Amino acid sequence: MIEEYRTLAQVARDIPVKTSPQSLWRWCREGLQVKSGDRIHLKHIRCGRRILVADKDVNDFFDELKAADAAYFRLRSSSRNPIQLPVPRTDRQRTEAAETAHRKLQDLGM
Repeated sequence: MIEEYRTLAQVARDIPVKTSPQSLWRWCREGLQVKSGDRIHLKHIRCGRRILVADKDVNDFFDELKAADAAYFRLRSSSRNPIQLPVPRTDRQRTEAAETAHRKLQDLGM
């Protein structure tokens, strides 16, 4: 069965909120990060130099985003303590952690 595929520009025009073809391409390549930290990707195919997407895959992508959000908020509201997402370390913190790890390895003779 051959599905009907459309270009990213054609799909972008039909999404109800203003969306650029470049955004769709990013969703294909990098995915969209959800609250859990996972990335959800828009499925696509390449036909020569063109990137094509099936309408079903676009709908599935948005359904996956919706399900990930629902799961996150359901988990968050069911626990007494809200989920604490890790705070990214600063460059200084990262450097200090690397130096500490290096010293520990040297102490162990590694």
